[in-house]
Amino acid sequence: MMSCGNLVPHYAIHSGHQALAATLDRFQAKMPGVQHHNGLYAACEYDLDDGAGILLKKLADLGLDQNTLVVFTSDNGGTQQSSQEPLRGNKGCQWCRIVCGLTRRSLM
Repeated sequence: MMSCGNLVPHYAIHSGHQALAATLDRFQAKMPGVQHHNGLYAACEYDLDDGAGILLKKLADLGLDQNTLVVFTSDNGGTQQSSQEPLRGNKGCQWCRIVCGLTRRSLM
């Protein structure tokens, strides 16, 4: 079966930060660091990454990972709440960047 594509949008960090209660508890229990000091933001990012992992695992479980190209894209960086090192600027600044990652198991 061939599909032209599917879009799975994720609004983590774009509107009203939210996180799973267990994830939030985990990150709020950590000592603030030099670059990251917001437990809710960290938990939100963690849940976003975890969601991508769940999607990739489901593709593998269904045997679709061999013939599926997964494209991860992002707009021009994170908010002022997270470090962009070694890049400069962040969302809304004059330095625009588009981040993209590809994964296809048969190419790895």
